[in-house]
Amino acid sequence: MKKVLIITTEPHPKNISLFQELTKYNKFEFQVFFVSGKAVGNWNYYSPIPIPYKCISAITIPIRFSTHSFKYYINPTILFDIIKINPDVIIMFGWDLFAYHIAFLYSKLFRKRSILWVGSTADDRTILRRLSQPFTKKIVKGSDAIIVYGTKAKQYVIELGANPDKVLIGINTLDIDLFLTKMIILKKKRRELRIKYHLPNKYTFIYVGQLIPRKGLDVLLRAFKNLDSESILLIIGDGSLRNFLEEKIGKEKLINVFLLGPVARDLLPEIYALSDVLILPSYQEVWGLVINEAMASGLAVIASDKVGAVPDLLKKDRNGFVFSSGNSRSLRNIMRFCINNPKILEKMGEQNMVDISKYTPGYLAQVFMDAINYIINL
Repeated sequence: MKKVLIITTEPHPKNISLFQELTKYNKFEFQVFFVSGKAVGNWNYYSPIPIPYKCISAITIPIRFSTHSFKYYINPTILFDIIKINPDVIIMFGWDLFAYHIAFLYSKLFRKRSILWVGSTADDRTILRRLSQPFTKKIVKGSDAIIVYGTKAKQYVIELGANPDKVLIGINTLDIDLFLTKMIILKKKRRELRIKYHLPNKYTFIYVGQLIPRKGLDVLLRAFKNLDSESILLIIGDGSLRNFLEEKIGKEKLINVFLLGPVARDLLPEIYALSDVLILPSYQEVWGLVINEAMASGLAVIASDKVGAVPDLLKKDRNGFVFSSGNSRSLRNIMRFCINNPKILEKMGEQNMVDISKYTPGYLAQVFMDAINYIINL
């Protein structure tokens, strides 16, 4: 039986769903290394990890820039841990950590097959990306296969030197059934849900995500400020800008903006069900899984042109709208159109449920298996 080692940082809802689907392919033995050193992610979500895993001890180095922060992990034992497993195939869920670099070098030294799974696009201009690009190019060129989140990511890895024949698109997704199956019932309870969350019965825009600078929340508030008083804006999430947003909402008397904080994943379908349109106004966004969630919840979507999911999931006049990142006037005009044309937006939401239904964790697992079978037969 072939051994497949997956290396990633920590559990994420989308990865747990993917792992569950991969267990159905019993001709392979899967195992996961979590290089953050922990098996519990920073999410309002927990589910048992369905395949064998090991938490690799790590030295954590917090790195902060003006608009971006992340944790860099150094795993002193990672090479020995990989050698002990002796995998036939290594799948790296990224290219910018110490463990990924060691895993790639191991695959070359011991003539093992490697797969890279990435979503970064040319819009990712962080200092870390520039500093790591020389080695990133080596991983891109040297991997036996690359799975990318979507069209933008494919263009980027080819720009970095990837052989187009080795690049597979696996539309980034998560367990959308959680939303699809609940919406039929929840949509009928919109009034009850508004009472539950103490919200007025008005046309509802929603933002879901981290409250950090690159998400474009400043643009969103400027766009919403002068809109019709018959609409409301819900902001779901937490982050470094939370106190700033609370102060701004109070200072500018934005009485129709509701900062609800983080919401547990199993309650998110309720929030989507009482909403009408999702807005993702990011300055830089690798993908934007909240778009998948909103589509599965029957919402139309507004997103900036810097969101990675846009070329693959949003089609103008079919299921959503795209505006130039940072352009609050353009965003405001789109939001006003939504308020004035609720029936059109309702049809867009219905179309979204159809369009997103094919992008399940099972679909993504099949892409992974296509890549594994491809490189094994090289």
